[in-house]
Amino acid sequence: MLRRSKRAREQFHPLHQALIAQGGFGAALTAAEVDALVASLADHDLTQRRRLPDRTVDVVVPLLRVLLADAGPDGVLEVSVDLRGPDTKDKTSPRVGVPVEPWQHQRGVHRIEQKTSVDQWFAARTRLRDRSVLEVRIVDTVVDRRITKRGSSGKLKLKRKRRTIERVESRVVLPVGRVVVDPGGTAPGVRVRVRTDGRHPTVVARAKFDLDAPPAVPHLTALLMAIGEPFRWSPPPDRLRGTA
Repeated sequence: MLRRSKRAREQFHPLHQALIAQGGFGAALTAAEVDALVASLADHDLTQRRRLPDRTVDVVVPLLRVLLADAGPDGVLEVSVDLRGPDTKDKTSPRVGVPVEPWQHQRGVHRIEQKTSVDQWFAARTRLRDRSVLEVRIVDTVVDRRITKRGSSGKLKLKRKRRTIERVESRVVLPVGRVVVDPGGTAPGVRVRVRTDGRHPTVVARAKFDLDAPPAVPHLTALLMAIGEPFRWSPPPDRLRGTA
């Protein structure tokens, strides 16, 4: 079984193999290469006991397809995917002490220690068919606290709190002469900044999500709403709408 699994793994797409061995990859992809990767991933569970990293199929693959959709048939997506998770050593700071506030002392808190992980698990850049440049970054910040608290019996108890905040940034650098138009509001939870003082107008959308709270919409939907927000502020020229 192990030999059969290894032989099958050697036939997988190189980026599929990288996901298994390293938990991520960096590459410049065309739409055809994304299709080949997706076809390879579809065969994973048929021969492999080891699961793909979380977010591979349900988040990363749809993102790759969406980001390449407006790049044209010859478009290239420069992408870095890191699905090793936030707890790897290179993403995590050493655990440090946090000052205990007076009100926390009153509630029996004896000591607080905290470590923070910064996990940029997706970054991409592509030039679209209208000559705009799209850049996307998704970063999870995880704060892990160990709280030592003295209970009513006088014994010390250890409690752990962990919170994950995800930040999404979508930046579109527009061609010279493109007009930026306020659509009259933003998607829920998304902030937009517009720069028109240079030759190339720029629209930047940022969103922040608490991954520990019940989501208002599915994770992928929230990401796509944030990534797509700059395009609501930069309508395509008439020649792309076929009304020239």
